[in-house]
Amino acid sequence: MPLIKDNRNRTEYYKNRDKKRLINGYNTNRFLKNKQKYYARKKASKIPLALYCELCPDEDKRLATERHHPDYNYCYIFISVCEECHISANETQIEY
Repeated sequence: MPLIKDNRNRTEYYKNRDKKRLINGYNTNRFLKNKQKYYARKKASKIPLALYCELCPDEDKRLATERHHPDYNYCYIFISVCEECHISANETQIEY
């Protein structure tokens, strides 16, 4: 990586780098399409999960391992869910 001394060159460098990555098919296009999702995950990762899944029935509670964001505009609002419930929540867009 070249040594970048001022902010103008740094900005140009990163713009060009992202364009090159898009052309070459890197995973950055996933980030560029879902910036809001990325930032919501990053901010919510600092908040601890609840111990048990909030969507499992009471007789079969499993440990929560993931966060489900109903709306990425509100990054601190999520529910703690197990993997199975997270898949079903994404498929059915549950109202909370």
